Amino acid sequence: MTNCARISGTSTSARATTNSAAMVQIMQFTSKKCMAISSTPVECPMQCPTHFSEYLSRPSSARRLSSLRYRLDCAMKLERDEVQFAVFSQEEMMLLAQMQPYAHKVVASIRNKENREQFAFETVAVVSTSHTGGLEGLRQGGYCHTGLPPIAGRKSPRILKALEREIVRIERCSESDTRGKTFEELEVSILSKFFRAACRPGRWSLHYADDDRLSTHFLSTINEVHFFQNVNTQTYAHCAPAMGTSDCSGQNRYGGNPNVFPNDDALALDCLTELDGTVAYVVWREVSEYFLKLNQYASVKRRVLILVLLQQQKPELISNYALLCPDNTVVPLTRSILSSNLAACAWVQQPWGAVVASTHGAAGLLNEMKTWWPSGSISDSHSLWERMMFHEMVLDSYGILVYEDALPNALEYVSRSRNLADIDATSFCMPTQRWCTISEAEQRKCEWVRHALRTLGVEPALSCQQGQSPLHCLRDIQINNADFIATDSNYGYLARHVFDLSPVMMVRHFDTSMHRIAALVRSTSDVTSFESLRGKKACFSEFGGIAFLSFVATGHNKSILSTSECNYAKAVAEFFNGTCAAGALDSMHQLYNTSFDVSSLCDVCKSRYPAAGNGTEFTCKADWTNMYYGNDGALTCLADQSADVAFVDVRDLNGYF
Repeated sequence: MTNCARISGTSTSARATTNSAAMVQIMQFTSKKCMAISSTPVECPMQCPTHFSEYLSRPSSARRLSSLRYRLDCAMKLERDEVQFAVFSQEEMMLLAQMQPYAHKVVASIRNKENREQFAFETVAVVSTSHTGGLEGLRQGGYCHTGLPPIAGRKSPRILKALEREIVRIERCSESDTRGKTFEELEVSILSKFFRAACRPGRWSLHYADDDRLSTHFLSTINEVHFFQNVNTQTYAHCAPAMGTSDCSGQNRYGGNPNVFPNDDALALDCLTELDGTVAYVVWREVSEYFLKLNQYASVKRRVLILVLLQQQKPELISNYALLCPDNTVVPLTRSILSSNLAACAWVQQPWGAVVASTHGAAGLLNEMKTWWPSGSISDSHSLWERMMFHEMVLDSYGILVYEDALPNALEYVSRSRNLADIDATSFCMPTQRWCTISEAEQRKCEWVRHALRTLGVEPALSCQQGQSPLHCLRDIQINNADFIATDSNYGYLARHVFDLSPVMMVRHFDTSMHRIAALVRSTSDVTSFESLRGKKACFSEFGGIAFLSFVATGHNKSILSTSECNYAKAVAEFFNGTCAAGALDSMHQLYNTSFDVSSLCDVCKSRYPAAGNGTEFTCKADWTNMYYGNDGALTCLADQSADVAFVDVRDLNGYF
C-alpha cells in the first residue's frame, strides 16, 4: 500500500509566471501617507498627531486632519464625498486624471521656490548637432543616462526610460516570439545590442533574483554586450563608455576632484561631451545650467560641508549640440534656447503635484486658502496650525502653492503637460497579463492597479476580466483564457490538483490572516474525540477547501482515516453518516476521476428554495442558494442541529457569535 500525497497549505494561487517587478512598483507607488481635510471626524487607519488634531478641531478652524495609510484612499474618499480635499504627488495626478478625470477640481499646484515654472521638470535628449537619422541614428552609439535610483523617487520608470522605451518598443515588436522572457530581460538585451556602449547606473530589475541573473549574464558576455550597470546601487556615478569599462560603481569616473559630487545630469552630460557619448537623456533645466551657468557642488571633507565653486560654463560647446525630438527632428542649441525656461522639444513634461478638492467645495476652499496663505507661502506671522497644515500639504520646506483660479479638473490639469493615449488603444508587443477578478470591488481595484502600472511605466501591461467565481477563474487560467487570480488559499489545493496551477506569491497582511480550522460541536454533544465523530453528521464550508482537507490531514495523523485511501471524497463519506460539503457534485471541485457516488456528501445540505410539497429541494451547490455553503453556512448547519460537527475557520467566530 502507498500513502497519499501529503496535504499542505498553499498561498495565493495563480499561473506559474507573473510580473514580480510590477508588484514591487505598485507597492512603492501606493505605500505613502496622504493628507485630507474633513468637516467631520473620519475613521482612518492612521490618525494624525494628537496635538495637530487638537488645533485643527478648534472652532476657529472647524476642520480636522485625517492622515490615511495610502494616498489613493484619499481619491476614494473624495469620490464618496467623505473629505473636502486631498494632496497628490506628480505621478498620482497622472493616475487621478485617468481614473477620476472629471470628478474633482485642482485648487493649487505644489511647486518649488527655486522653480516656479509651468512644469515640475522636462526631460530632453541631447545629441551632436551633426546627428541625423532620428532614433535610428543612435544605433551603435554611446548612451548616457542619469541612472535609475534603487528606490522610486519623483521620476517613475516611464519618465526615466522614455527615450529607451521608444527604442525597445520599435525593436521588440520585430521579435516574433517573446514567450519565456521577462520584460526586463528583453529590455536589457535589446538595448545592449542597439547601443555600442552605455552607462545607465542602477538596477535592471526591482526583483533581486532577476537583477542578479541579468547582471551575471550580461556582464559575463562583455564582448558582445556593453550595456553597463552601476554595481553599487547606492551611488549614481557614471562609467566611461568610451573606455570600455563595466565598472559604474565609482563616484568619480572622470578624473576630477574626488571630494566633489556633481549632480547626475551633469555627469550624464560629461559622458556626452567628454567621453564620446552619442546621446544624453537629462532634465532640461540642468542642460541650461551645464552650458551657461556656474554650478555649486557640495563636498564633505572632515565632516565639514564645503561649497566648491567649479567653472562649468561651456559656451564653446553650445553650437556642437542639439535636442533630438520625439518626432525625430533636431533642434540645435543656442544661447537663446538655453535661456528659455521651456525646452524647444521635450520627451516628458511633468505636471506638478496638486491640492485637489471636491467639485462643490473647491471654490470655497480656494478662497479660504488664499486667506490663510495669500502669497502661497508661510512666514512667522502665521498661526501654528496654519504653518503645520501648510507643511503637511507641501511636504517640502521649499514648497509653495500656486493657486488655480480656473479650477481645472484632473484631466485638464494634467493635459497641459503629459498626454497618455487611451489605455485600450495602446499597442503592446509583449502579451498583456490578464487578471481574473471575482467581484465588482476587485474589478475596480484591478482597474486602479492597471492604470497605475501604466502611469509608472511598469510592464507587461495588465488587463482586468471579471469571472463568475474563483473556480471559474481557475478554469480560465487552465485553458489560457486568463493569466492569474488573487484568491483565498482555501482554493489552493483545488488549484494545484484539479487545475494544475502553481502559486506564485503569498500575501500575508498580519498573523490573524492565517487560516485556523476548528471542529465545533454543541455543548450538549457526546463527542469526546475525533474517533467518536465516526457515524455522525458533519458540515464543511466547501468540498476541497481548507476545512475539508484539514479534517482529512488530521484523520490521517490520528489514524482514523486510511492513508492508503487517496479518494478523499470516499474516505470522508464513509467516515460520516451524512455530510454537507458544498460543491462535491460540481465537476470543477472533482478531486479525482472515480465511480464512487459522492452524493452522500450532500445529504445534509439545505436549499433556500422549497421543494414541491413538503421539505426542501436537494442541493449541493457551492453558492448562496445552499444555506450551508461557506463558513457561515457551516455554522448555521450546526446551529440548526442538521449536523453534529462543523469544521470552520475560527477567524470568523467572533463576528458570528
